[in-house]
Amino acid sequence: MFRVVAYLSAMQPKRDTMRICIVKAGFRDTKKAKSHRIKTGIEDVISHGETHSDGVNYESSKELGVGKSVVRLYIDAYFEHIAPLCENGFVHRAIFLQAWNSGTVDLALLKAVCSASAAFMSTDPVTAEKIERWRTEAEAHVWSNIGRPSLVVLQILVVVISQKCALSQFLDLQPLLGIAAKMAYMLRLNHENTQLSTTAREIRRRIMWSIFIFDKRFAAGQSDLISCPKEQMHIQLPSNERDFELAISGGTGTLIPTQIDEGDSTSMGTRAYFCQLSNIRHEILQ
Repeated sequence: MFRVVAYLSAMQPKRDTMRICIVKAGFRDTKKAKSHRIKTGIEDVISHGETHSDGVNYESSKELGVGKSVVRLYIDAYFEHIAPLCENGFVHRAIFLQAWNSGTVDLALLKAVCSASAAFMSTDPVTAEKIERWRTEAEAHVWSNIGRPSLVVLQILVVVISQKCALSQFLDLQPLLGIAAKMAYMLRLNHENTQLSTTAREIRRRIMWSIFIFDKRFAAGQSDLISCPKEQMHIQLPSNERDFELAISGGTGTLIPTQIDEGDSTSMGTRAYFCQLSNIRHEILQ
């Protein structure tokens, strides 16, 4: 009996070591799985034209006329303070930064992002002039590609719309919203595409819902000004930020729920509830 107990006691450290190894291996596998999901999402989104500029490599800081550290400051400010707003958040941070670091990010999108954040970071007249130039050039890129709709062009347009909204340039918003909605319909962003990766599908949804939120906000209950009626939103609500960043697939339900599904609530975030709130507000104003 003593020998058995002694043997088991001697084996205990080995079992603990084995257990630790298994846990560590599982942790590494989990990290690999997350990394694989994000990498797969990046490759899939890149293949569908989001963020990248046809493999063109350039020094973005030279194009913008400021240092690279300043550009990074503007990019970080955008994702920290502007992207979290419910009507924004359709640009994937990891994908955007990867494209920017490799020099393949779409220049017009970079200008739109930097102008959107820099407008609230500096009152220097020289900087203000650069910011306005970036925004103007980004908007000009949209007009020059108006007959060739793509996710990148639409992202730039919605960033410009968001900036005009923040700067209270409301007279420009209605026609731009109409163009954005038509472009989104042409790209069928109001329909699910199960052939794409989780990240690519979520980016498409978020662009469509951003247009929906702006549309409902500025229609102010007037049916004649609506470009995105709720009946045309055949997509699920946007997922929460964690799922979006880590490329985790989850159900959030639709704008008008057909049944109560408690499981959907785990992927619902502030953005999804705000979409529902925007629709309720519009119906009340009507």
